[in-house]
Amino acid sequence: MKKEFNNSNEIAIVVLSFDGFKELWKPFFDYFFKAWNDCPYKIYLLNNFQKYDDERITNLLVGEDVSWSDSLKKGLEKIAEKRVFFLYDDAFIYQLDKSEITNCFQTAITNDYTSVMLRPSLFINQFSRKKIQLIPDNALYRNALFCNLIQREHLIKLLHSSESAWDFELAGNKRSVSFRYYSTNRKIIFYHHGIVKGKWFYSIYKQLKQEGYSFEKLNKSLTRVQSIQLNWKTRIYETFLRLTPIKIVRKIENKRKKQIYN
Repeated sequence: MKKEFNNSNEIAIVVLSFDGFKELWKPFFDYFFKAWNDCPYKIYLLNNFQKYDDERITNLLVGEDVSWSDSLKKGLEKIAEKRVFFLYDDAFIYQLDKSEITNCFQTAITNDYTSVMLRPSLFINQFSRKKIQLIPDNALYRNALFCNLIQREHLIKLLHSSESAWDFELAGNKRSVSFRYYSTNRKIIFYHHGIVKGKWFYSIYKQLKQEGYSFEKLNKSLTRVQSIQLNWKTRIYETFLRLTPIKIVRKIENKRKKQIYN
């Protein structure tokens, strides 16, 4: 009989959050454990001072926010596992492919990959039969953390003190260029995106309210029309990135973002 691959002590799941979003914790974890009730990995919540009371969750209390990168680094230094798989507190997971997640994690460990995103990069061939593909070193968003399994020590070194999440997305992407990052060719985790720029997407906010969740501080929502417009705008932008050669994309994005990719 083939021995079952066990990577539960090698990998941690970290939910990125902060105390200001504590109203999201219960619906997030309710959704998560409904989709993955037998999750074998240790689950951490990155927060400041407030604890989420659930024996399945380990709170990473990092204290006062100095910057996004400093808080993340403090949290990572509290973790023993070699690799970290990141989720966001406003991504309400309703379905996932557990066998594919296990296979991807196993592949990452066996091949000692630095980073594997379990969602398709916009810059790979999604029609290829190869399930895990190398992301081009000049691609944008290589270092995006959502659904990313990344080596913990590598990420700590990649972080720069005082950077915001926005800074890390741009400058951190440039710093990562010499490392081989990978991506799956299809989506294997399905979720409802909750909040953008402090406001809920209309449909998920309405759904959560109907399910009995209440939000006293996080109670602003886009209208139905605004949500539809934003979703279409995102789809158009992603299609542009998929179909346009990376060199052209970088030239356009450089003009928008002060030559950050040069």
